[in-house]
Amino acid sequence: AMDRFEIHIDKGFGDGQWRASLNTDGGAIKGLAGFLWSALGSPRSDTRWRAAHTIRELARQEEKTVFDALFAYFSRSDVGAYGCERYPFYALLARQYLLIACARISLENPLFLKD
Repeated sequence: AMDRFEIHIDKGFGDGQWRASLNTDGGAIKGLAGFLWSALGSPRSDTRWRAAHTIRELARQEEKTVFDALFAYFSRSDVGAYGCERYPFYALLARQYLLIACARISLENPLFLKD
């Protein structure tokens, strides 16, 4: 059945052909962090704000594992499997909105950001 779809779908549709950059490590924590990273860099502002508020809630719940995994994306220059490579602003917006969320967290729970 999938072969029939391939006849009618353009090769560049969506993420295009499968490639190594679309692989993930399979871990739930890193997967959630990647999903949040993607939402932070979304072209839609409402999605970015929802992600920022989710990160703020992670801090309220003292959820360090997801938060630390999210910061691992901060230093990356690519968006990985969770974003669109054709949007150069993805990583920049994600960094900006993560810092906005951290600014809010620093007012409410500065010890959470100590590490």
